[in-house]
Amino acid sequence: MHEGNIDLPLVVIGKKTAYSSKVVRFLEKHRSVRVFFHEQTANPDLPGFYQLADVFVYPSVYEGFGIPILEALASRTPVITSRGGCFAEAGGPSTLYVDPMNIQEIAEAILRVTRDPDLRKKMTETGYMHASGFRQEEVAGKVMNIYKKILQNA
Repeated sequence: MHEGNIDLPLVVIGKKTAYSSKVVRFLEKHRSVRVFFHEQTANPDLPGFYQLADVFVYPSVYEGFGIPILEALASRTPVITSRGGCFAEAGGPSTLYVDPMNIQEIAEAILRVTRDPDLRKKMTETGYMHASGFRQEEVAGKVMNIYKKILQNA
């Protein structure tokens, strides 16, 4: 394997869109990676996909909070996502942040995670702890504490 090549299959989960059709046409022309598309994946099946992944790469520029990031972290999967925006809250300190428009930076981050077992272990453990703070019970407890403080000050 050449130093810059990444020899991993790419699994894409999501609805078919005009953009995904454009990606498929590009891949057919420049087939250099193994790509598997799963258009209809039930929510209960998602943890299995995350858990089987070496890394979850989410280089997005148009997302909201980043629920898939939390799902991957809760599944003990290292995450690489976009720098800036709202993703730092979802990704926490263990996530690697990249410029989503910089292919080289994304590739380097993937290689770091897949080639460095110590980094991978740290990302997995710290990421899981971070995601646990977003469990329904944790969030509900925090909201209840806010309500109690408001009522005490009313």
